[in-house]
Amino acid sequence: MKESYSLVLEYADGGTLGEYLRDTTITLKWKNQLKFAKEIASAILWLHDDKGIIHGTLSVYSFYTIKLADFGRSCLKGSKSYNTEVWGVISYIDPKMLDREIPYKLNEKSGIYNLGVIFWELTSRSSPFNYEMRDNYVVMLEILSGKREKPISTSGF
Repeated sequence: MKESYSLVLEYADGGTLGEYLRDTTITLKWKNQLKFAKEIASAILWLHDDKGIIHGTLSVYSFYTIKLADFGRSCLKGSKSYNTEVWGVISYIDPKMLDREIPYKLNEKSGIYNLGVIFWELTSRSSPFNYEMRDNYVVMLEILSGKREKPISTSGF
């Protein structure tokens, strides 16, 4: 008989970080962006080092201001399973996973790539590759061809 598990999380009435970043009525100062970035990095470090978990689908919609959630595709570090399908928010996915020619094994490096995209969106308050308004296949082809977003002048970089 297969064992079943449930995950019970605290209710996050503040919504996702993605929703928060899109709310133009909220002024997000540089010190708050740094605070969020530190909390996000701490959550990922805790998962990788303390719990041995690879999240697998990190994006600004995986954080509820600021709590890490959405563990549906997570795996334990050292897991022998490989991904043969693409899932998650396309512009956040490790480009190696987008190449369907080879099965890809998630690892901490995938999470760090996700973290970089999260930081870009946190500081720019824009969705990378304008993915919310575009076809996923087109965005995927751009990423596979090496296209990357540039810093936005208002981001402080």
